[in-house]
Amino acid sequence: MKKIIVLIFLKTYVLNVNGQVNLSKKIHENFRDSIVNKYVYNGAWYFPMFSRGWQVCLDSALIYLPQDAYLWQQKAMPYFKQMKYEAGTPFLDSAVKYNSKKYLEYRAFMKCIFQKNYQEAIVDFKDAIKLNGNSGVMDHPYTFYIGLSYLQLNKFDSCVLYLNACIQNERKERNWVHYLHTFYYGICLYELRRYDEAIVNFDSTLSQYNHFSDAKFYKARCLSNIPKEIKATLDLLNEAKNDFQSGYTINEDNSKYEKYPYQINLYMIDMYYKILFR
Repeated sequence: MKKIIVLIFLKTYVLNVNGQVNLSKKIHENFRDSIVNKYVYNGAWYFPMFSRGWQVCLDSALIYLPQDAYLWQQKAMPYFKQMKYEAGTPFLDSAVKYNSKKYLEYRAFMKCIFQKNYQEAIVDFKDAIKLNGNSGVMDHPYTFYIGLSYLQLNKFDSCVLYLNACIQNERKERNWVHYLHTFYYGICLYELRRYDEAIVNFDSTLSQYNHFSDAKFYKARCLSNIPKEIKATLDLLNEAKNDFQSGYTINEDNSKYEKYPYQINLYMIDMYYKILFR
């Protein structure tokens, strides 16, 4: 009988504790929502991103929620988009400290595309794979960014390994490959002087984005290394210049803030004309 009473007591105690924990959690969630609504949605977001008002609102929110990763990320973001990387990095590190599962991949992306800190980007992305599996950030898999980082470090064999894995996985999962993945795979093959293979990948890219000036430019550079292809090279270079002047280049959301690796400009096109005709 005593055992039954003890068991009933323990069960009641556990239910009460769990109820108190759930209530405490709900109270915290409601409190957080009120702070975020007041200082972010109806505060910072009413100011221009690069304004002092944005930062003041987030600082106010962080007084109440100093361990909220989202607030630290929102505080860091404008600095990165102004190329003030050292100013923004401590805030982004705090976001990762308080929620690494969510913000480690974001920091890795920032290191790769914004800071151009490729060695650290690779470390962060590999750690993100351990946390989240082969997931992705900003519309691309982790393996894509690792391959891109190796490309920028001139470690072309490693780049091929990761970009090929990225492409093969896409074909397996959805029978479709993002045009930017075959583009950078083509770039890596071009650097390895595997021109025929590079052209195949640029053609795959252009089948999806047929005015992509960057792909036409690098395909032209491949063709210029193949005998008897000078006319095709010049025709494609002319197309690349026209497309570029019409605004057809890398169109990632963040390309308005940062130039992407190997992204072309008019100077590069004109210089290659001179190289061909010297």
